[in-house]
Amino acid sequence: MVMDLKDLKIKKEKETKNSGVFIIEPLPSGYGVTLATALRRVLLSSLPGGAISEIRIQGVSHPFTTIKGVGEDVVEILMNLKKVRFQIRGDGPFEGTLEAKGKKELKAKDIKISSEAVIANPDAKIATLTDKSSKLSVSLVVERGVGYRSAEERESDKVGVIPMDSIFSPVTNVSFTVEGARVGRRTDLDKLIINITTDETIKPSEALEAAAKILQGYFARIGGLEVAGKKEKAPKAKEPEKESVAEVSEEVRKTPVSDLGLSPRTLNTLENSSIKSVGRLLQKTDEDLFDIKGFGEAGLKEVNKALKKLGAALRE
Repeated sequence: MVMDLKDLKIKKEKETKNSGVFIIEPLPSGYGVTLATALRRVLLSSLPGGAISEIRIQGVSHPFTTIKGVGEDVVEILMNLKKVRFQIRGDGPFEGTLEAKGKKELKAKDIKISSEAVIANPDAKIATLTDKSSKLSVSLVVERGVGYRSAEERESDKVGVIPMDSIFSPVTNVSFTVEGARVGRRTDLDKLIINITTDETIKPSEALEAAAKILQGYFARIGGLEVAGKKEKAPKAKEPEKESVAEVSEEVRKTPVSDLGLSPRTLNTLENSSIKSVGRLLQKTDEDLFDIKGFGEAGLKEVNKALKKLGAALRE
C-alpha cells in the first residue's frame, strides 16, 4: 500500500545553535534507514563551509619544529588552527593574520581577517606566548569548500608555506535511529529520529533542509531522464556555443545583476549572498546557487535565461 505524502510529518524535537533532534514519520517500512543513510551522507560530505587552507609562520620553514618563547610546537599550533571554524559570506579566498608579542594566550578571536569570514568559535585556543620577549607572526588563507581536502592535495612550491588539512563540512556528527510507528491499524511503519551536530556556522535545521534540497536536485534530474525503450525525440537544432567565463568581456563582467531583469525575489537572494555583479555570478555553478537559502529552480531558470542573452553561462 502506497502512503500519501500528505501524512508525512517532520517534527523538531529540540534544537540549539549546534545540535538538533528531528523526527520524520510515518514512513513505509524500510524507508527510515533509506532516507537516513542518504541524508547522513550528504550532511557530512556535501554542505559548504570555511576552513584554513594554508599558513605561513615567520621564521618557520616546515611544521616539525618549535618556536622560541611559544609553549606549543608548530604541529600543535596547526592542530589548533584546524579547529577554528569560519562562516563564509563571500567567495574567498580570504587572507588573515595573527600577530602578537609578550606573554599572553592567543585565541581565534585574535585573527584579523575580512568581515566576510566570520569566526564561529572565537575562544578557541591557538598558542601560548610564555615570556615578555615572545613573538609570533602568522599569515593564513581561509577558503570555502565542501567535505575534506588533505594537505597533500595542495602542496605548494612557495618557501615557508605550510599546507593544511581542511575540514570544510559545517556538520560534525550525524546519527539516527529507526523505531516503529503506527497510523490507525497499520503498525508496519517507520519513525526516523535523526540527530545532527554542527560547528555553529549553520543551524542543524538549516543543514537538514540544505541536504534534502541537494538530494531533491539529483532525484529531479534522474526523474527527468528518458526511460530506455521510449520513442526517441527528434534531435534539437544545434544552438550556438556560449562564451566561456574566460571569454566574457570585462564590460559584461562589471554589469550589476540588478540590470539582468530578474524578479525581486531572485535579485534579493543573490545580492544578500554578495553576488552583485555578472562577474561574480559567472564564478558560480548550479549547485553553488542551490546552496543559497531561498534559491530554487525558478531562480536558476531566470539566471540562465538572462546570462544566455549575454552569451554567457554559469560555471560547469
